Amino acid sequence: MKTNIRTSRRVPGTRSDNRTQGAERRETILQGISSGKSRRRIAAELGVDEGTVRRDLRIAMLPESYLEAIEGGATPEQYLRSEKREAEENANRLRLALEKRAAEISKTQRLAEEKVSGRHSDALARQLLRWLRGKFSANAYIEQLLQIVEPANRRIGDQLATPHSRPSLALALCGWNDDPSYMPEKIQYLAGVLLDALPLITPEWAIRYRAIRKVARVIENPLQCPKELRC
Repeated sequence: MKTNIRTSRRVPGTRSDNRTQGAERRETILQGISSGKSRRRIAAELGVDEGTVRRDLRIAMLPESYLEAIEGGATPEQYLRSEKREAEENANRLRLALEKRAAEISKTQRLAEEKVSGRHSDALARQLLRWLRGKFSANAYIEQLLQIVEPANRRIGDQLATPHSRPSLALALCGWNDDPSYMPEKIQYLAGVLLDALPLITPEWAIRYRAIRKVARVIENPLQCPKELRC
């Protein structure tokens, strides 16, 4: 009885053959880059487009375990995507670290300036006075609101953020609807708006605290408002 025995041999154009050609091409590209050739020249010598050279270079820079998997039959795309995602994540972590460091430096500088001149709390107090007087016709209501905001401000603490360049816009964005007409509700609502907006305007709780205290003193004694706080 005749038995047909199939022998395994490489057929030109198969995936295995293509992988071998791809590995050889990547090696040739790396040698060309090492010798100072441009990607365009290498592409012309190999008879491929420049995009293929760029892609092969990206594959060649993958970790050894990835290359072994690709040579074993895995498609490069999944590893290229993984490498790209990891690079994006690393870049994002670096960006966040730099932003955090910049915020820390800004905080140190602002606190030092505040200690010397008080100008940051003065600027915030002027903005608060202007906003509060536009919301309330009587100082007694402002006093009630400040009694809510002052202790809550301490609980919020410092925020590592860049101070908002437009305080009035921050206040407007934190107001999610029209002010209630019933005064107790209005006081509670606007206190919430302030507590949302203040950390965006001034990340340092100590500066916010000094500004709130300055506003409270002006409300208690309107005729003794210092010139630094006159709107």
